[in-house]
Amino acid sequence: LAVMSILSASRLPDFDLARLTIFQVGKPMSLTRARAAAEEIESKVAFQSEGVTSSVLVVATRESRALMLNGLGQGARSALPPYGEFESVLVGAMPAVHHPRPRRALIVGLGAGVTLETLKVLKVDQVSVVELEEEVVRAVDVIYGGSPSPTKGPGVFVEINDARQHLQVH
Repeated sequence: LAVMSILSASRLPDFDLARLTIFQVGKPMSLTRARAAAEEIESKVAFQSEGVTSSVLVVATRESRALMLNGLGQGARSALPPYGEFESVLVGAMPAVHHPRPRRALIVGLGAGVTLETLKVLKVDQVSVVELEEEVVRAVDVIYGGSPSPTKGPGVFVEINDARQHLQVH
């Protein structure tokens, strides 16, 4: 399905498949296995904060920075191409490639920012992100390190709110 979607999108003007190939295929693993893997690869805590709704942690290695909320992995960004987890890319790319010219998008939950980055790469004009925990936005700035955070820039609007409330109002 993903391949068919990307192939159909390739017929759209300004579609650049090379831009999507910067992302990697993620490998699911249990929290126990993730902790063991982190210990093996000399990880360090790059960011830690107790937010209103979650404990937010960014674990950094030489290869990547990963976001965890309440001990559960939420996504990661690699230091070298491919940068993002493939499933996070598809969450943004699948709907966008099915529209001839997507202008607006809504993301519920920022995660590590890879879905937002994907929509920006696909040139969606306006992306609204509704994130429950404000500390996640700060964590994404850490995840992107020296690169520009996808939460910054024209056409990106981040709202700290419960998505249920946001959708009832809008």
